[in-house]
Amino acid sequence: MDRVNNSGRSIDPWTCKVTKFKCGGFVLGLAINHCMFDGVGAMQFVNSWGETARGLPLSLPPALDRAVLRARDPPQVDFPHHEFTQITDDDADDGEDEEDSESPLLHRSFRFTPASIARLKAAVGALEEGRRACTTFEALAGFVWSARTRALGMRPSRRSKLLFAVDGRPRFSPPLPAGYFGNAIVLTSAACPAGELASSLPRAVRLVRGAAAAVTDVYMRSAVDYFEATRAAVAGVDTAHHGMPGEAGTLPPDAAAALNGAVLCGTFVGQLAFGWLGDSIGRRRAYGFALALVAVCPAASGLSFGRTAKAVVATLCFFRFWLGVGAGGGYPLSAAIVAEYANRRKRGAFLAAVYAMQGMGILLSNAVALVVSAAMTEADYVWRTILMVGAVPAALAFYLRMKLPETARYTALVAGDLRSAAADMSLVLCATIREQELDATVSGVDDKWGLFSAQFLRSHGLNLLATSSAWFLLDVTYYSQNILQKDLLGKLGWVSHSPVVTMSAVEEVSKLARALALIALCGAIPGYCFAIALIDVLGRRQLQIAGFLVMTLSMLTLAALYEHWTSHIAGFMVLYNVAFFFANVGPNTTTFVAPAELFPARLRCTCHRIAAASGRAGAVLGSFGFFPKKGADGGQYAAGIGTRNEVFVLAGTNFLGMLMTLFIPETRGTSLEVLSKEVIYEAVEDAACN
Repeated sequence: MDRVNNSGRSIDPWTCKVTKFKCGGFVLGLAINHCMFDGVGAMQFVNSWGETARGLPLSLPPALDRAVLRARDPPQVDFPHHEFTQITDDDADDGEDEEDSESPLLHRSFRFTPASIARLKAAVGALEEGRRACTTFEALAGFVWSARTRALGMRPSRRSKLLFAVDGRPRFSPPLPAGYFGNAIVLTSAACPAGELASSLPRAVRLVRGAAAAVTDVYMRSAVDYFEATRAAVAGVDTAHHGMPGEAGTLPPDAAAALNGAVLCGTFVGQLAFGWLGDSIGRRRAYGFALALVAVCPAASGLSFGRTAKAVVATLCFFRFWLGVGAGGGYPLSAAIVAEYANRRKRGAFLAAVYAMQGMGILLSNAVALVVSAAMTEADYVWRTILMVGAVPAALAFYLRMKLPETARYTALVAGDLRSAAADMSLVLCATIREQELDATVSGVDDKWGLFSAQFLRSHGLNLLATSSAWFLLDVTYYSQNILQKDLLGKLGWVSHSPVVTMSAVEEVSKLARALALIALCGAIPGYCFAIALIDVLGRRQLQIAGFLVMTLSMLTLAALYEHWTSHIAGFMVLYNVAFFFANVGPNTTTFVAPAELFPARLRCTCHRIAAASGRAGAVLGSFGFFPKKGADGGQYAAGIGTRNEVFVLAGTNFLGMLMTLFIPETRGTSLEVLSKEVIYEAVEDAACN
């Protein structure tokens, strides 16, 4: 038989050695490669060999059909297989446990008699009244796991992991043939904070039982496909160190970072590029190009192709980058268009309503995910369909936007076409606007100075710095909320938070979509509604200061009492939603509004793009600045400062945002021309108000 190449090592499929003694006895030694068969198969082989040697018929003829465990084509990994990943500690500090020190471990042998096993079962049963009696394996595995964790002196918050094998023969549907000769074992795992293991044997037994129960037919089919899809990586897995470059069911860290980073980088580029185009070729034409990208790229993302998983991810990153470019262009262009169309009395509400549509987008996108995940069972079809549905509203927006004319302020103040501006304003406002009125308005405009001129810096430099800084600081916090969201959703049981796998990838999509939709309903959408109602009453500046202040106090409370929230989930959820709610009432809305009002028409998109791009830089820092704390895999990532300290940092970031808001002037009820220090002309806006 050919030798098996296992992670670069050439190993015999199986080796048999006979040692004879002078007394006439002998010892038969077997070395088995698990690529051939497992322990159950080895026992069948030895028994069949003995029966053959004695001239007896085989009591259990071998079933040699390997096709019954063949991977599906293409492989369909429906579960996150945490048994092949190394656990990380989100809140690890700089101290060392006993297990990390250089002191040698002592090896001792222990014997469990039937009486001691019975006492273990009785101890578990007394604490687990009303539950099924534990098996011998569950009692021993839970006890040894708990005892080893205590012996190592691990910190209570440090996670301890147990890895064990399960015979899959009776768990397949239908079960494998009784004489199946091959490897049918499946690895499974359980993990738990050391403090819980040390204080509760029933807790350890329940985790062992749950890990074994998770090994079902669909889970094992997923494991077979996982081995096929990651064959090269799995070849090097052993039970001493089972680190993997990534998890099935969830993306590896580098792939997840690439997909998220592609959108964020694309958005950054789109804000800068389309902000410049909006002031150069007009809002209407530039927005048409941006919406075309937003309409085409979701459909293209759903059709991402490649012969390997890496090729699919690379293709997806390409289309997501250009999707980000189009979406980023929408920030300065939509803000400028709405600000220039709206009258000064309701301009804030119009701008806030436009920005609030992202809350509706979050809700509707998760509704689509719920419907698609309920209607489809193939994970590959689910994510592709969800992405492609996003092209529909973008295509509708493109059609509607192309029906509207260019904004009159751009046409008159920038392009200098007074006749077209008057005609467009008459059409939109349903009022008669004469060219002579506009000519009298714009004749005194003196805005030939450029973005980096001394005149611009004197008139608008502080406004640009303040609005950009506030948006940057907000997005650092806003995009870092995933470190709290992960804890919230996991502790509420809305998503898979335990290494014991209990749901498929499709089911997790459904649960995550439900959770995010509820968060949008409880925090985002009500916050946006309050912002629309209050922004022209209280003003942009007051809302932004109040929002940053409440977010600062909420983050300080969450950080100061972080350990307390472990057993008080309701309080954690309330504080999290309070911070999320006030973020949307205040700075998340107002940082979008203010840059659209403070700058001249000729530079409105350009200045808004600078502020928006600063926010996107904050989003990148918020998304990836805390990402390295996840790493404990081969030293690829730094240890990080821990979740609690990160929340303290976010509280300080919010406080700085509040300070920067003090330098932003109030814009409520004032015309754009007054705010931007252009010519004062109220007649046109009065026509729009009536």
